[in-house]
Amino acid sequence: MQIHITPLVAGDHPAITQTWTLRNTARAVDTPGFMPLCRERLHGELTYRAGDVRHEHLVARGDDGTVVGHAGLTLPLHDNLHIGQLELTVHLKYRRLGIGHALYQHVTDRLRELGRQRVIGRTTEPLASADPPTPGRAFATAVGAEPVLEEHRHRLELPPASTDAWAMLRSQVQQSATAYQVVTWRNRTPEPLLADAAYLVRRLATDAPHGELDWRPGEVDLARVRQTEDGLAATRTHTYLAGAVHTPSGRLVGRAMLARPHTVPDQCSQWITIVAPPHRGHRLGLLLKLANLAHIRAHEPQLRTVDTWTAATNHHMRRINQQLGFQPVDRWVVWQAQV
Repeated sequence: MQIHITPLVAGDHPAITQTWTLRNTARAVDTPGFMPLCRERLHGELTYRAGDVRHEHLVARGDDGTVVGHAGLTLPLHDNLHIGQLELTVHLKYRRLGIGHALYQHVTDRLRELGRQRVIGRTTEPLASADPPTPGRAFATAVGAEPVLEEHRHRLELPPASTDAWAMLRSQVQQSATAYQVVTWRNRTPEPLLADAAYLVRRLATDAPHGELDWRPGEVDLARVRQTEDGLAATRTHTYLAGAVHTPSGRLVGRAMLARPHTVPDQCSQWITIVAPPHRGHRLGLLLKLANLAHIRAHEPQLRTVDTWTAATNHHMRRINQQLGFQPVDRWVVWQAQV
């Protein structure tokens, strides 16, 4: 099959529609039950020039111009300038024809052009080892990538509004956190909390398990926090946050975040949960997650499921999620290759 690989541009609406449809059709087969891709995210990445990352998209077209494959590349702009993060999808009907390898070659050529040395991507697998390997694992192995980090996705099926289980759990954890006040906000961090929020994001880059991934903690200042928030707004990603304020000092010492794509009203993702080291041991992580779940449900009545990803080695966070009712779904393997 002859294919033509070109950049996907904001004004090419038929190709954008085909790409969005292709990716969601493949996602439904490759990762059953996982939330669909929000079209607003793709549109935002094509039109908004973020200050912290740059997005580039390539599409593979058949002879008739139909989109049969897609490669999305995310390029950090402040730190980790040696890497590019890749999402690669091939139309279900046209797999095993070399389209994925052709797109991968274009991506690695582009990364070398930019002076970057590594490409990073993810594959999904059943919790039990698959035999034979999943197509994603087979492809990653074929292009010379190495698995560097394993994460498990867990899902919370939200209980009915009448349940008092979370209220009872919150009452228990509050006894360990009497010196802290929980505050909540949406989308944009209040100015008085901004400096502490930047510190917590820096801590996350240092403290989160990275396995053998060549990811280097960078500097995060107030402007970087705002750039990230602006990028999320451009892709119409709605975020809900809960913070723990240390009452004696007035400092924000913990933060938890949930994110919902604009066109997916019933599903969201649990992203960042971090507590500053001097304030750990007071069950603040659990308290923040409880508060934020109540926060988002108050604004998003259609919400039914929450997904979260935790490194297989992060036993502490996995225990917290289990207490909230999260159940394991599948494995997400992070791969890394030299370009």
